[in-house]
Order: sequence, then structure tokens, then C-alpha cells
Amino acid sequence: MARIERIAGLLDKATHEHSRKYVEDGMWGIFASGGQRDYNRSKVRFIHEQLCARGVKGVSLRTLKRPTVCEVGFCAGLSAMLFLESLPRARYIGWDLGEIGWTESNIELMRRAYGERFINVLVLGHAHATVPAYQQDHPELKCDGARPSVEPTRSAASADSAFALDRPVTYIDGAKGYNQHLLNLLDMRNMSVPRATLLLFDEATSEACVNGTLRQGEPTCDGPSGKRGLGIHGSARAYNKASRAGFIRVKGCAKTPYQNESLWRMDTLCAGEYSM
Repeated sequence: MARIERIAGLLDKATHEHSRKYVEDGMWGIFASGGQRDYNRSKVRFIHEQLCARGVKGVSLRTLKRPTVCEVGFCAGLSAMLFLESLPRARYIGWDLGEIGWTESNIELMRRAYGERFINVLVLGHAHATVPAYQQDHPELKCDGARPSVEPTRSAASADSAFALDRPVTYIDGAKGYNQHLLNLLDMRNMSVPRATLLLFDEATSEACVNGTLRQGEPTCDGPSGKRGLGIHGSARAYNKASRAGFIRVKGCAKTPYQNESLWRMDTLCAGEYSM
């Protein structure tokens, strides 16, 4: 993690220099460390642990020859850096709206830093349009990778190693809202492998509010959305609906400083898989 912290500091500094509107380190992302949110690196550690943890027989994502990480929501590129540093053989492809002033300059920084591992395209525009279009033009792309020589059996996997195993990665952290995240889940499923792709998603409120345990509209989970249905509570509703329908299976969430906060401030990040 020390190297990741150093690179995050350098990327933050470069972003500050490029845009005066980038006023907080890790602004609007999982590396946020001041201002509106300070996750105390809880989300960063959670992702890093899932990527680096060893499953049964020592199998982990790091043993894959060339896993593919697919991300909706690039922003400043800090999460992309986390994936590429945690998985030294991985390649990355992302989708982002591209409306933030520092996104395109940081795309260029990432290309210079990671070369061909940072696939020479980061698709800009609304993900509900750009992800299906890119998939149609590149049907060979899957958010997966070559399997290790020794694969664990599902019966042998323990609960503690359930995240690791031999999985590639899909990470959803784009627009906040019910429709937006439901569409992201559906579109990214078409490039993922059920029960093989590690699914990570931000904009969760609490584990109980997204894993299908609680009914839709549960007062302890469901807050009002903003204009056009945007908001973290709408995103959580989308994950909960997908869980209750058996479309995804949530396996755990990060222990953030906001996990036990009031309805308005609940905020975590979760891991799971596509079930179908």
C-alpha cells in the first residue's frame, strides 16, 4: 500500500496543478480524505484486500496472466491506478462521462504511466449509451482473464476467501441514481462472467440495504433522490433490487466511517458477483 499511497499523492498533486476546481485530495472518489468525506482509506483497503487476498491453494487475482479490469466512472483515475498497481499484470478499460475538467488530462497521465496496460481508449459519454456501443464494436472484450493453472473448487472455498479466488474485475462507480446504476449493472453483466467476475460497486448505503435482506422501500435505507432521480439512495435501491431478483450476490462491504451513520450519511462500497 505504501507505493499506492505515494502514487496517489503524485496524481493528486498533478490534478491540483491542472485544475483549481480540484480542491480536495481524492475529490469525489474512494481516496477522499477531507472536505465532504474522509474515508480514512477504508474503501481503498477493502478493494486492495479483495484484489490481493489469497484464496484456497494460494490462488488470487494476482496470479492471473492478464486479467481485465472494467470500470464505470474514471474521474481523476485514482481507482484505476489502484487496480493497476494491485494487479501488476492487469489491463484496464474504463467509461466516464468526461464532463469534469481534469478527467481527460489524467487519462493522458495514466497512458504515459501504464502504457499498453491502460488500454488506449477510455470511452467518454453517458455509460448507458457508450458501454453497449463499445460492446457491440468489440464483442471479444470480456471483463475476465486467463485462469490460473490450479483452480479452487466452490465446495472448498471458505467464506474468508470467497472474494479472492480466480476472478477478473468489474467496478461500477458512475452516475448516482436508480436507473443509472441498474443500467450499469445490466450492461456490465454482458461483459462479465457469472460467478467468476469480481463485482465491486460504490454508492452503497449499508450491506443490509443492498444485499436483498430488506424489502424495497425500507425506511432505514430509502431516502429521497435529487433531480432526475439521482442520489446514493437510488443507487442502493438498484443493488437491492438486483440482489432480491437473484441477479447479483453481495458478499460483503467496506467498514467505512459512515457505515453506521444516519440515513443521509450512510456510505460504503461492496463486493460480490453476478449470479446469472
